[in-house]
Amino acid sequence: MLMAMARAPEKWAAGVDLFGFVDLETFHTSTSGWMREWIEDQIGSPEENPVFYHQRSPINHCAEITAPLLILQGAKDERVPLGQAEQLKERMESNGRKCTLEIYGDEDHYFRKEITQINVMRKVLDFFDRALRKVE
Repeated sequence: MLMAMARAPEKWAAGVDLFGFVDLETFHTSTSGWMREWIEDQIGSPEENPVFYHQRSPINHCAEITAPLLILQGAKDERVPLGQAEQLKERMESNGRKCTLEIYGDEDHYFRKEITQINVMRKVLDFFDRALRKVE
């Protein structure tokens, strides 16, 4: 979704990123071992395929994102580590873009706790409600 927001910013009024990778190279070095192996099997390593890693990393295109962004991330996520969300927030803010990062301290890659799921749905609905009211 981040790449879509960057490639066609005029089509987006708002977006939500759920535990998404943003920088393939840092994702490759920080994710769990089995995931790193899977990535290398699919696209090679950053050393083997640097152009692909650069071109397909949303972090390198997020300056084009103009819509507000809500980032949701579990702090204990081993598949897509918290650092990915933090990188995105930092880059968005350095580009003068609106974004909010919500970190769920006791959640991993999928939000498994019912209370977290309810909280996430409320945050997403509230975020879209506020963002889309400005568009009308």
